[in-house]
Amino acid sequence: MPEKIKVFISSVMNKSQEDLSAEREAALQAVRSIPFCKPWAFETEPASPQGAEDAFLDGVRESPFFVLILGKTLTQPVKKEYLHAATSRKAVFIFTKGTQERSEEVQTLLESASVKYDSFESAPDLRNKCRLALEKEIIR
Repeated sequence: MPEKIKVFISSVMNKSQEDLSAEREAALQAVRSIPFCKPWAFETEPASPQGAEDAFLDGVRESPFFVLILGKTLTQPVKKEYLHAATSRKAVFIFTKGTQERSEEVQTLLESASVKYDSFESAPDLRNKCRLALEKEIIR
């Protein structure tokens, strides 16, 4: 059986900064719904003696597709993941949570991204948009 295509899921995971757990779950569901794709998400990976940063950067390296979920804030790990994906020429998909408040860092990232991003209003909306975007890219 051929190996499944890995899709890296990136977003803020610190709930004290912003809770995107429902959105992360929606992205995981979208990826799992495509039979030949497999999500890579930090919270689903097993324990490892590897440092956290090495683990998530290895995940980016192993994944040809990179899904970035943005809300109001941005953390250093998410910025590192995104920059690694962008400079490694991964297929980057950015989804922005429909919010009027965005930090300057999020706005700067969106302005510098050389991809078309999409917004979503709810976790089910994100799930549908993420699946559609991945399917279209895989077919292309």
